[in-house]
Amino acid sequence: MPSPPDRAERRRATARPGASSLPAGAGRPRWLASVVLLVLAGTVQAAGVHRWVDDQGRVHYTDRPPDPGTETEQLRIAPAPAEDPELSARREKQRRFLDAIAEERARERADAEARRKEERRRAKNCSRIKRSVAQFEGGGVLYIQEENGDRHYLDEDERASTLEVLRRQQRQWCGR
Repeated sequence: MPSPPDRAERRRATARPGASSLPAGAGRPRWLASVVLLVLAGTVQAAGVHRWVDDQGRVHYTDRPPDPGTETEQLRIAPAPAEDPELSARREKQRRFLDAIAEERARERADAEARRKEERRRAKNCSRIKRSVAQFEGGGVLYIQEENGDRHYLDEDERASTLEVLRRQQRQWCGR
């Protein structure tokens, strides 16, 4: 004779399809955890930017809701779209190109400044040499101040050789 079915077997036999075979109350913690997770997921998903106006009429934007009772408008901010790799490559190429242009312009400015500086130096030296040549060509008594403070008066040969040196320097600095 078959043995009488125990209570668990009878419950399984009379249970609705898809129902749990766990004892009463055994599924409650799992069910409760599921509900809590769903509620939390909803609040995380609903979290956005809150827009509200204070008593002075200033508009505020925050990621947290203001004090209870304050009228707010919740704004949905769309996530930034994923960057297209081709677009990123084009932007990087453009950035390198613009950097190269900026470097070239900086070099050109530095070169132009160096040229202007050299031109000023040449003009200053040319002016000095022209004055010296004019003094030597103008005649009169010429002398050189020595280190000890004495004057050494130039004779005709010294005057001619010094004038030749000054004319070479004039050609160098003045270009003629």
